[in-house]
Order: sequence, then structure tokens, then C-alpha cells
Amino acid sequence: MLPDPGFVLSALLERVDHPLLNRIEPYGYRELGSVDMSDLVAALDAVGAEGRHFDDLRALAAVCAADRSLTMEFVGD
Repeated sequence: MLPDPGFVLSALLERVDHPLLNRIEPYGYRELGSVDMSDLVAALDAVGAEGRHFDDLRALAAVCAADRSLTMEFVGD
């Protein structure tokens, strides 16, 4: 689990327009499979998402991508 107490991801989602990131609702639920992880990392790179929070998110994506049985869940407030 990667909490977002500073709403860093939420702020990013509200200001960018990217097909994959648009699927993640800051106040809802979205599940991405291991096959989506390279696209997620590419999307974060494309919109210039930088900082420790996004480094941690990329690290979790790498773990998820390595095991097809894993998914990444985004659970909004």
C-alpha cells in the first residue's frame, strides 16, 4: 500500500490529460493488472511525474509487472 496523504497523485490526475491516467478516478476505485504496469510507468514519465511518491509508485509497478498474479489497486477517498 502506498498512501497519498498529501494528495500528490490526486493533484497530478486532476491536471493532466493522459489516456491511462484518465482511467484512475481520484475518488473512486480502479484496478490495473500486471500487463498495465509498463504503460503506467510510461504515462508517469510522459506527464513528468517526479518525486519520492512517484518513485515509490514506479517501484511497486515493477514488482507488479514481474508477477502476473498481482494487480495494483487505486482506492480514492
